[in-house]
Parts: sequence; C-alpha cells; structure tokens
Amino acid sequence: MTDPQQYGTRPSYQGPPYQGGPAMPPVAPPAPANKMRRRRIIAVIVLVVVAGGITAAALGAHGSNPDSAKVNDCVSQPEDNSVKVVGCGDAAAKFRVAGKVEHKTQVDVSLNSAAICKPFPTATSAYWKGEVGKAGYVLCLAPIK
Repeated sequence: MTDPQQYGTRPSYQGPPYQGGPAMPPVAPPAPANKMRRRRIIAVIVLVVVAGGITAAALGAHGSNPDSAKVNDCVSQPEDNSVKVVGCGDAAAKFRVAGKVEHKTQVDVSLNSAAICKPFPTATSAYWKGEVGKAGYVLCLAPIK
C-alpha cells in the first residue's frame, strides 16, 4: 500500500454518512438586562409612592391651616390660641368663618377688632394671623349654633 500523503490525496472516509455534529447547548437569555429593567420598574414605583405620600401629607397639613379658611368654613380653637379648619360636622368645630379681612396688623386688631368685623354682624370674635409688625389677615368668627 502506498502512503496517501505521498501523492497528495486523502484517504476516503469509511464510516457512516455524516448527519451533523453534537447538539449545541441552548443559549440562555441575557439575564442582566431583565434584572436591570425590573429594578428600574421597582424604583419608579417606589418614587411614585413616596411622592404621593408627601403630596398627601402636604395637602392634609395645608387643608387644616387657617390660611386656607374661606367664608362659611368651620374652625376649631385648640388651647394654643390658634384656629384649625375642620369639617362643620366635627365635634371640635366651634366657629364658622363669617368673613376674612386682609392687610391688617396685630395692632389694628388689638385696638379695633369690633370695627374690623363690623361688616359681618354674626361675628363675635376675631382671629389674626401674620408676622408681628407686618400686615396679616383677620378671620371674623361666628359661633356655631
């Protein structure tokens, strides 16, 4: 027998016909991209919940502030000589806002609160809010019957 490499020919294949190689293992989907997406979604949800809580707290605090009081709103008068807007059906409601007068100083109210609230005949008391020495506003308050 002659050496096949000597003449530049290859030996012929003597086995069964070729039917493909071994199966390739399945390729796993890229996990890091899914994890990052999930983290972003969770972060957005957390931010929305936190922002909603802060907004609700701010609106709740503002709603009871006397600055938000309007004519016919009801107010309570806690022991600290302030007023708080409450629902008219609330047991703490003591007064109804008969009128609101802007641009009055604390001195104006101290010297002449009856004249300030005179345009509101049902008012029996006045509540002033502002900075000492500067103009604020007066709530003319009528008792709830």
